Amino acid sequence: MPHCFETGWKLENLNPKMIDVEFPFTWIEAMFNASIKMTVSQENHKEVLQVLKELLGPIRLEKGCISCHCYADVESENRFFFREEWRSGEDLGAHLESAHFGVLIGAIKLLTKDPDFRFNTVLSTVETKEFDDVIAARKKPGYF
Repeated sequence: MPHCFETGWKLENLNPKMIDVEFPFTWIEAMFNASIKMTVSQENHKEVLQVLKELLGPIRLEKGCISCHCYADVESENRFFFREEWRSGEDLGAHLESAHFGVLIGAIKLLTKDPDFRFNTVLSTVETKEFDDVIAARKKPGYF
């Protein structure tokens, strides 16, 4: 049985009345995440950022892409986090062979240090539209 959130509680041990949400949650099957942490010099900042911005749209249109985003570090404007989510390992593999990924690899030559690549398989994710209700319930007096 999947665990609920990151609490370690098993879903079957939760009492739905305790948090006033309807069960069951919607469980999503395995998905694949790819991420790259990168640091760029001030001189190449604008060029790398432009390349990353231009890649977002085309990557999002690739078969199996769930999402693709680029984030800037709030503590250092020269650090970026590029994150993609894919429906299957096959879709991610096709992306890694694509021209878009080739352009991304080309931009890596402009970094000040080696990037940190991560590829993760997410075996299950819980989605709930009632999450706001969960937060509200936790704020009630007497909750735990």
